[in-house]
Amino acid sequence: MQSILNQRHRYHACGLRVVSDIALPSLLDAMGEDDRAEIEIAHGSVPEKLEEPLLRSGPNWELAPTRFLLRVPPVGRFLIEEGTRIYYQPAQGKSPEDLTAFLTGSVMGLLLHLRGALVIHGSAVEVGGRAAIFCGISGAGKSSLAAALGRRGYPMVSDDLSTLAWDEHRNLRLWPDGRKHKLWAKAITALNLSDRQGDGVRQQIHKFHVEPAAVTTGPLPVGWIYELGEDRRDPQVRIERASLPDAAVLMRRNAFRAKIMWELDQKDGYFLAAAQIARTSGFFHIKRPLDFTRMDEVLDKLVAHWDKTGAEARP
Repeated sequence: MQSILNQRHRYHACGLRVVSDIALPSLLDAMGEDDRAEIEIAHGSVPEKLEEPLLRSGPNWELAPTRFLLRVPPVGRFLIEEGTRIYYQPAQGKSPEDLTAFLTGSVMGLLLHLRGALVIHGSAVEVGGRAAIFCGISGAGKSSLAAALGRRGYPMVSDDLSTLAWDEHRNLRLWPDGRKHKLWAKAITALNLSDRQGDGVRQQIHKFHVEPAAVTTGPLPVGWIYELGEDRRDPQVRIERASLPDAAVLMRRNAFRAKIMWELDQKDGYFLAAAQIARTSGFFHIKRPLDFTRMDEVLDKLVAHWDKTGAEARP
């Protein structure tokens, strides 16, 4: 395939410069900055199957030495080439705009895996020069918690893809994902964020892009990783430290598209990252009722926890 023409939209995402032939509303705009791109996204003809010998495959994906094919029926197909280019082809009856949530979500996460990054499915905010990452199953409240902390002055670092990479000193850093919050309509109302609400994330679902109050643009050392959980039986908000073995499981469990990560033989990198974070920072479980009326209580508990663990927590 040829290189992209008419490069109109520029973004920063997960520490990479991205240029796209279609607007990606979940990403923060970087127009007017350096024209050089590390990732190119364009409409193109995407095969239903890869012709070259496959290294691995799954029910809806195929991996060859330099290409990765993802099929998302009935939405469309995506092809990642050499970890630097993404081509998309909508399914019949779908428009390119129907694919943008996948381009900046699943496909971008897979590209990062292919480039050797460690990708956690979580949201993050900056706390005293360090990153606090919130992960958990879909619907656990990751984005809502990060947006609520934003209203208290904690800058957003990532909304969906928390990308970790080692620096030259072998210290882990979290790269901002360059995104807006993605929140359900109920969360937007409960958190009084209607003035920041933008376009819908996908058709036929009541989830919207929300402008963050403030963002962090540079990589940060990891301070804490929290796994969110709901507890309907206990009304108390609890923060509990995870053991080292539990931390390793927590890290792999919350990897973005964990099953594919496992197939790509990247589990050792996640184990090493878990060991470093457990030694220098910490893994924790947050148990609380999933109730917006209790949000301030959760935020107060987190701030107290950051103070207790030695962070200069307040912005």
